[in-house]
Amino acid sequence: MSITKGQVTKIISETTTTLPGTDIVDRIQEIVVYTKSGDTINVTNSYSPVNSGQKVYVEETVNETGSVYNVVTISREPTLIFLAGLFVLVTLIVGRKKGFRGLISLIVTIFVIFVFLVPKILEGKNTFVLILLTTIFLTSLSALITHGRNKVTYSAILGMLITLVVTAFISILASVSAGLTGNASESSVYFMVAQNGVVNMRALFLGAVLIGLMGVLYDAAVSQAVYIAETIKNNTNISKKDLLASAMRFGREHIGALVDTLAIVSIGAALVDTLLIVQHAVGPLGMILSNESVASHILQILVGSIGVILAIPVTTFIAIKILYGTKIDKIHNHIH
Repeated sequence: MSITKGQVTKIISETTTTLPGTDIVDRIQEIVVYTKSGDTINVTNSYSPVNSGQKVYVEETVNETGSVYNVVTISREPTLIFLAGLFVLVTLIVGRKKGFRGLISLIVTIFVIFVFLVPKILEGKNTFVLILLTTIFLTSLSALITHGRNKVTYSAILGMLITLVVTAFISILASVSAGLTGNASESSVYFMVAQNGVVNMRALFLGAVLIGLMGVLYDAAVSQAVYIAETIKNNTNISKKDLLASAMRFGREHIGALVDTLAIVSIGAALVDTLLIVQHAVGPLGMILSNESVASHILQILVGSIGVILAIPVTTFIAIKILYGTKIDKIHNHIH
């Protein structure tokens, strides 16, 4: 079995059938594809209707009668490359120097996840500990790359690290108490079988909770530390008590948006699963909520929200401890 890329040069025929018991129309095309190697082949396309000139990926399967070709997927690289370029352009125009540093941080994060974390997980290493250490490393490194080595950054990093460890502990207790297995979806079961049970699925689920928390937690901790630094810079005579009260008021205003963001992202990622469960829900509400797929998403939202909320007071106390009494010019250098 091999996969090659090619361009559709001709649509030979197209037939439609209705899937039994549904109103879904399934289209099957017989097409001609000119491959990168210079071959012209007849291909069956039951993936999605294509047009002449469109690029596709074709899988070759060899059986007793010879080679059979089927479309695996259409080529989406042009759209993805365009969006990636637009993302970089907008980030640099709006974010300028900070935007550039943010892009570097993003590249490093993606590199670490796909070059280090994913291979280690597939090897069957201690998944949860591995992900926890990786998230600690990435949040710290991202903050240093984006905001530089200074007391404001160190305050945010300490706030994030303490919050991550506490959140990890809460997620472990919650998952054990709820009896979650990590096999809530068809894809997770498929992955477990494909890996011959080498990967601990509950640990993988808990690790996913931490990874999903990273971005929002980073925002909460950095914003809180920067606010405290700016307040001290603009009011050198402010007392610790007033600084704490002001910072907590700012943090409380921020909490609502952060928690909403985390919940909306989680719901959006699980929207199809949620719709399926609601559509076929039979039985009392407690039973529906106890469905592992539903309970897993609820746990992810609640534990993540607890982590984000805890980040506000934790980072506030740490930042005040580190920054209070620092000279104005030094703080100014720290945040610009």
